[in-house]
Amino acid sequence: MGITSLERLAALLVAVCSLSICWLSLDHSNRSQDVVRHLVEGHAQAAMLLSETDQSLSQSRQVYDYLLSDRSVSVEDAVSILDSFTARLKQLDAVEREHFAGMLLDLAHLRAGLLLIDEMRAFDEFSDTMTVTVEEVSQRLASAEATFGELMDKAVLPGETLYFLGNSIKSLKTMATRYLRSKPDRLPVFNELMAKIISNLDHLLAMEEISREHEALHALQSEVVGLRTNIPRLRANLRYDPNFMANTNKAEREAVKKLWDAAMHSVQAIKERHNRHMRQHSGAFQQESEADKRTFLILTGCILALAAAGLYSIRRCAVGRIAVLKKGAALISNGQLEHRIPPGPGDVIGELAVEFNSMAESLQNEKRISAKAMEELERSRDLLDERFRERNLELSEAIDSLQLKDAALAHSRDGVIVCDEKLRVIDANPAISRLTGYPMASLLGLTPGSFCSNPPSENFQGTLLQSLESQGRFEGEVEIMTRDGKRVPLRVLFARIPGNGERLPRHVGICLDITEQRDNEHKLKRQALSDALTGLPNREALISSLAGRIRKAKADSSRFAVLHLDLDDFKKINDSLGHATGDSLLKIVAMRLSSVMRKDGLVARLGADEFALVSGPLESDSQALAMAKRAAGCFRGPLELSGESYRLSASLGMATFPRDGSDAAELVKNAGLALHRAKMHGKGRLEVFTQELDEQVRSRVALERDLHKAVEDRQFEVHYQPIIDIVTSRIAGAEALLRWTRNGTPVSPGEFIPLCEEMHIMRGVTEILLEKVTRDVKTWKAQGIAPHVSVNISALHLSEPDFLERLTDTLESQGIASDRIGLEITETAIMQNPQAAAETLRQLRERGHALSVDDFGTGYSSLRYLQKFPFTSLKIDRQFIADLDRKESRAIVKATIAMARTLGLAVIAEGVETVGQLELITGKGCDFYQGFLFSPALPANGFADLFRDKAEGFLDRAVQPGEKSAVPSDDDTLQ
Repeated sequence: MGITSLERLAALLVAVCSLSICWLSLDHSNRSQDVVRHLVEGHAQAAMLLSETDQSLSQSRQVYDYLLSDRSVSVEDAVSILDSFTARLKQLDAVEREHFAGMLLDLAHLRAGLLLIDEMRAFDEFSDTMTVTVEEVSQRLASAEATFGELMDKAVLPGETLYFLGNSIKSLKTMATRYLRSKPDRLPVFNELMAKIISNLDHLLAMEEISREHEALHALQSEVVGLRTNIPRLRANLRYDPNFMANTNKAEREAVKKLWDAAMHSVQAIKERHNRHMRQHSGAFQQESEADKRTFLILTGCILALAAAGLYSIRRCAVGRIAVLKKGAALISNGQLEHRIPPGPGDVIGELAVEFNSMAESLQNEKRISAKAMEELERSRDLLDERFRERNLELSEAIDSLQLKDAALAHSRDGVIVCDEKLRVIDANPAISRLTGYPMASLLGLTPGSFCSNPPSENFQGTLLQSLESQGRFEGEVEIMTRDGKRVPLRVLFARIPGNGERLPRHVGICLDITEQRDNEHKLKRQALSDALTGLPNREALISSLAGRIRKAKADSSRFAVLHLDLDDFKKINDSLGHATGDSLLKIVAMRLSSVMRKDGLVARLGADEFALVSGPLESDSQALAMAKRAAGCFRGPLELSGESYRLSASLGMATFPRDGSDAAELVKNAGLALHRAKMHGKGRLEVFTQELDEQVRSRVALERDLHKAVEDRQFEVHYQPIIDIVTSRIAGAEALLRWTRNGTPVSPGEFIPLCEEMHIMRGVTEILLEKVTRDVKTWKAQGIAPHVSVNISALHLSEPDFLERLTDTLESQGIASDRIGLEITETAIMQNPQAAAETLRQLRERGHALSVDDFGTGYSSLRYLQKFPFTSLKIDRQFIADLDRKESRAIVKATIAMARTLGLAVIAEGVETVGQLELITGKGCDFYQGFLFSPALPANGFADLFRDKAEGFLDRAVQPGEKSAVPSDDDTLQ
């Protein structure tokens, strides 16, 4: 067998075994990676969610204990008494009021202090400032009480006035002291923790890795839902009945305690079982890995044995024939070029023998050619001597010409060098020495690339030579390192001068110093990447910095956070105080934000009142939240400017790399989406970006776009829900309700009406509503029916100066009397600006419109405000009607009807859906109702047909104070 056959056999055996082992290793590696990834990702996520759930349960238990000890009191009670007391003092004449000058000053400081404390409580600002303010309020209260006591002794006022003022002082002290000792409400914190726990449980139930725990998780979810449902009700009972904890519902509180204990025990048990399951998985995987390792070692040993056997066989066959080759090589080296070796078998050594014989033949031919070349060399030597003498004469003539050129180059400011065909310096002018710092003697023999610091000399040398050979020239910018270590940028131009005959080619280079040009470019670049007002990096610089941080984070497998910050209501400062003051405040904000950032962080101004903060590498989300808290803390204290103090707040949105974005633009966009969500929910908030937020924002943007189009195309429709007179059981009128169908699907008014107000398009929506309502009323009038229609208006219309004129013009254009159109206003809308609302409502009532308080009981109005407004009726909100089976709701409905009867207002119950509900409100003297029990909202034609059959009554009929319902009252029904 030949050497080649043995090699092929050995290679085949090794290849087969190697492929087998590789296939087994790859297959096992893939399966192992799947198992490890599944084990690590699934179980690690489950463990994290269980830990978060356990921690959130502990925190919510603490908040629960806090809630049951809370006795919150509103600051409005103390401020209302204080305002009444101050107003009474201001009614005194000048002489009498002079005695109370000091007290009025104390009361003013007392009022301001109470409002400041309430504001700080709203923002959870329990700092040293809060403590100082509380002490000052207490001192002012004591001072006012002491001052009044002195005036009582002097009897400076009539006895009745002093008696009234004395009672007011006592009430003020009582309410203010109760408020100062009260605790802030933590119910929203509890609800947020409960929502987080339920969300974690939903994620755990969706994971197959802990499917064996689903039954336990469902039980835990039921316990948490029970806690979330019962705690707010316990809290409400505590507020309603201060003795609730001591005297009532002991069993209910014991049940809640058992729920807490069961939930905490369930979480601990699930965590322990999950840990045991993970350890079992780990042990099984380790045993399988040990077995695969033993198999791999056995197969590797087999391959090594086969390879050793093949090599031994090849060596035995090759030793003899290699000796023949060695002998032949020795003969050739001794000059015996005619020696030849038998080729033998056609394997590798046989091929070497053939190559050896061919080489010997070539050497014989070369020997013959060398003899002939020596003869030709002797003849050429004589010819070369003749040509040398001719070239020497030409050279002396060229020297004279070069002396003139050297004089010109010596006085040039630009550097000039002359290089040979290998780019070695053979000549240069003095300017080159000034640029490089090297004397002329040191320059000779160097290459242009030896001075360059960027790019590296070897790359530049090759690029320069390649360009000169292919194009005959080179032009570009390089940076050289002078002899004293200074970097100098140059603009270089090299040209190739070809040789002719015996003259070799040359290369000439011109070098220009562009240091000043580079400095100007860098200055312009810095200006382009910084904010002109604050000196912070601008948006372009932020994007560039984020791109670099992303590359580093990918290499280090690290993460960082981007915070998008926007000042709340900053436009009001610019509009009221001027842009100069606004710019000064922005500079202060920039300095404060920069002061709280760490060295590896970044603060940038994105424009207007928007800033961005970028953290350094993070180890946990808590570090990102800590950075956000530091940024928010910049606005806790006032900003001092020219002796004035200004208070600002900021909304923040946060995104984290790589979880919330893979590039700079996406990170900034997602942080902006989180900021937008924060501003939607109020001021001074922080929102963290989530995928659900992204989907919500996209959905909201699409909804806003469709709403704009709906207003432009007037896509809204109006349906009318009958309002029934309880006495006659006939239709007294209707409430006009907007309906909108989006892409074939109806959209709830509770969803699109608030959004229209936020988008500031409510004016157009109301115009469409009034236009369609007046058109339908005109059509009904032509058909011989004239129902009274109520239309809802928003808070925006109460402050619009032209709303009354536009409403009047719309009615007059259709020939509709004002008394046929009533207006419904929610409590919240009225309380946004009570003074403006009172004037607008007065004028509406003077023009004949019926006025109704919508959703009564859900807002912030009080009996004092209701007395100021010229309402004709009030509507009990549907949530109280739906909960009439509860004692509290029945009490509220009973009190509302009695109060309305006292004020002479008609009462309309909304959302009546059952006969039992109707009987309950009838027994208490309610005048009207509306709801599905009688009819849902109908289109104009359907309502007209229904009205013809059951029309009677009128919605703005007056109810005399103390008037009783025509239906007998049954007080026991609502007890």
